[in-house]
Amino acid sequence: RRYCSGCPEVDEALVKRLRAAHSFGRGIQYGRQHLYASYDMALFGEREVDPMQEWIRMESETPVGHVPGTQFPGTFEHIVGGYGAGYYGYMWSEVLALDMLSAYGKNLMNPAVGKRFRELILARGGQRPAGEMVREFLGRDPSPKAFFEEITGQRGG
Repeated sequence: RRYCSGCPEVDEALVKRLRAAHSFGRGIQYGRQHLYASYDMALFGEREVDPMQEWIRMESETPVGHVPGTQFPGTFEHIVGGYGAGYYGYMWSEVLALDMLSAYGKNLMNPAVGKRFRELILARGGQRPAGEMVREFLGRDPSPKAFFEEITGQRGG
């Protein structure tokens, strides 16, 4: 259905190009997020580290490497803003969300799955540990499979 009489038609070729553009650069994006989470965990781990030297060491191991003179740790507000050792939560929440979304299969409007999600996840709020609720909804332990399919462009949609 068209809502804009003066707008050009959106054809299948354009949709395919938009989908391809959506996933462009994901490897770099998720590689960076993994680096940030790993750095955060290193700073709050058992071993005491020099923050700048640890960053240089870790960033140097990435494909892009470390750029001398940059001072990323000084701008990483999460580590001093009360979110220390929790940055991994961004990617972990995406893993859980995509895993729960996979319970719907090809029918995102499946009322039975939607009802189960509402009753087991939303209605309970913080009454039970989140991990328990996710396991009960999925009927198994969480899996990164749907996340990897999404970031590698293997998930349908």
